Amino acid sequence: MFNWDPTKGPVRVPLPFEIYWGVTGPATLILAIGLLVMNHPGWVCAIVEGMPDGRLKRWVQKTNAYITCKESRDEQKKVEHESHQGNNKKGDVEANGTVIEMGNMS
Repeated sequence: MFNWDPTKGPVRVPLPFEIYWGVTGPATLILAIGLLVMNHPGWVCAIVEGMPDGRLKRWVQKTNAYITCKESRDEQKKVEHESHQGNNKKGDVEANGTVIEMGNMS
């Protein structure tokens, strides 16, 4: 059934071995990237915004993952801005870049 005697000449990798690694390697990589994106949705926005402008970037910006991430981040910024508005003290810098006057320091 099996030839256990070593043959003379170069070792040849059989086709099933190449097919196995040709399928499992990319599948594992795609699965790992998918799990990272699902567990860290903020990375989607960071990755997309770091991409060069082009067709791929425009396509990814239309996906639900990017839209959800962007909406979540915008909502978070809105909540942070609203929570800081009433707590400003003299000398603080507001979100729009204006400085609240400190008045007379003497």
